Amino acid sequence: MKKQIIANAVIYLICMIAASLLNLAVSALAVKIVDALVLPEFFILAIVRAVAGILTGCVVIGAIFFYEGYKTVSFSLWKVVLPMLLAAAVHFIIAFVFKFYPFIAGGTHYLGGLIENGDGFSSFDSVSDVRLWAYIAAFWIAKAAEIVVAPICCLLGKRVRIKNRESLVGYNNSEEK
Repeated sequence: MKKQIIANAVIYLICMIAASLLNLAVSALAVKIVDALVLPEFFILAIVRAVAGILTGCVVIGAIFFYEGYKTVSFSLWKVVLPMLLAAAVHFIIAFVFKFYPFIAGGTHYLGGLIENGDGFSSFDSVSDVRLWAYIAAFWIAKAAEIVVAPICCLLGKRVRIKNRESLVGYNNSEEK
């Protein structure tokens, strides 16, 4: 049991880091689209980057857990939440060491600036002035969203698989429940 939790935590950690790297491309694309539509200030672009970071992480984690629930046709809240918490703690340590830069922590850099400075977050120079507590709060806000999305998507994947099996002719669904 413990080996499986640790193995799953390593896999989820890799997915979290991959989501952070994917966030670089997604947020750059989102900024280009917003910039093409309107001429936004830095504050608006920071909001776009922070939201893109949270959404990218949630989509990647959600897809992984949907597939896992679909494949295994099982759901246990603790088998989802415990490895996610362990992976989030290790990801926090890695992000802390790398000073919450976007390549490892997603949109935390911008969300931290928004939390601390609000609409006074107006330039790249102010990114370096953000205090550590704001980065930590921003990181855990983003991870809380991912930790909430994971069990929901796992349960949804299980239900979709059961529904697909029920639609098959001659399938006995009493074995699954």
